Amino acid sequence: MLVFTVLSTPILCVVIIFLILKNSKQKIEIEIMHSKLERADLANEQYLNNIAELSKVKKDLQTEKSRNKSVEVRTGQIMETMAPFMEVFNHNPKNAHFLGSPIDYIVFNDDEIVFLEVKTGKARTTPKQNNIKKLIKEGKVSFELVRFDYE
Repeated sequence: MLVFTVLSTPILCVVIIFLILKNSKQKIEIEIMHSKLERADLANEQYLNNIAELSKVKKDLQTEKSRNKSVEVRTGQIMETMAPFMEVFNHNPKNAHFLGSPIDYIVFNDDEIVFLEVKTGKARTTPKQNNIKKLIKEGKVSFELVRFDYE
């Protein structure tokens, strides 16, 4: 037995040293993984903060865009009503009749009838207004009389 103990002691020492080294290596790997996880958590937190900040900026931009659009619409509405009294209006204001939608004015001159749309800034005509323009160019405009009898 003594021989076995003496012989097994160096082997046992090697095994113990091997296990200690293996355990130390695992601890180092665990510490490295833990460090990587901490960095990943920090990066994720920064990412989420950036997303939150970008979301706030986007909301602020949408609010500002909405305010600007509202101002543009109000300006357009004011200009629609003021148009007959502006220098660029080439018709007698007495002949202009405001509709507002889909065309702003119909002007009844002695020699022609004009469908007139008022735009401000970068405003564009709507698809419906474009279609009206097309129908007028194609001559697809007519006059109808509707009569009601009260007997």
